[in-house]
Amino acid sequence: MKSRRSKSHPSHREGVVRGPREARRGLDPAFTALAAGDENRLSRPRPRPRLRDPRPIALVPGVKNSEARAVFEQRHDRLQAALAAWREDPSATEPLARALAETLQLRLWRARSLTSFEALTEQLLGMDAGTARALVADAGLSTTPARDETVACWLRAEAALLAADAVGRVMVVGDGDAEVLRLELPAGGAPRALRAIGRALAPLADDVSDRPAPRRPPRRDER
Repeated sequence: MKSRRSKSHPSHREGVVRGPREARRGLDPAFTALAAGDENRLSRPRPRPRLRDPRPIALVPGVKNSEARAVFEQRHDRLQAALAAWREDPSATEPLARALAETLQLRLWRARSLTSFEALTEQLLGMDAGTARALVADAGLSTTPARDETVACWLRAEAALLAADAVGRVMVVGDGDAEVLRLELPAGGAPRALRAIGRALAPLADDVSDRPAPRRPPRRDER
C-alpha cells in the first residue's frame, strides 16, 4: 500500500534528509526525569512572598491604619524617654540607639504620615537627624529597612500586645531573606500574649501570596 503522506511533508522536500530515529536529539535529561515523576529535578527557588494590600490609602502595607498609629504613639513615647535619658547622661546611648535603629527598620514615620526619618527626628523629637544616624552607626546596629511582610508582622504583633494590655517585646534580627521575628515575653503572660499575636497575624496568611504579581498591560505612553 502506498503511503498517503503529502508531498509537502519534510521527507519529500528536495534536500531534506531524515536521519535514523536513534540519532535524533532527545529531550533534556532533566525533562525526562521530571516526566518520570522526579519533581525535584527541575526545582526552582520559591519566589519571595509579596504582600497584597488592596486599600487605596494604607499607611503601612498589611497593617490597619489605627494599629499603625497606636504602635507609633507607643514607640514615640519610648523614643522621647530614651532621648531625655541620653541628654541627661550622654553615656546612656544603647536604649536610644536601638529605638532609632528599629525606627529605621520599620520606616515608622509612615504610620504618622511623615515623609522621612529626618522629619520624624527633627520635627517630633527635636533631634538632629545626623546625630541620630551617628548614634545608630556607632552602636553597630542594622538600619536596613525590613521587608513589607516582616514589618506587617512586627507592627501587628506589637499592636496585639497593646490591645491585650500584655507585656512583651517584638524585634527583628537579620537582614533580607535571613530576617527573623523574635518575641520576648514573660513566661506567666506568654499564653495570653501569644493568643493575641496569633489572632493578629493569622489574616496575613491570606494576604501574602507566593504567586508572582500579575503583569499589567503596558500603558499607551509605554508602547
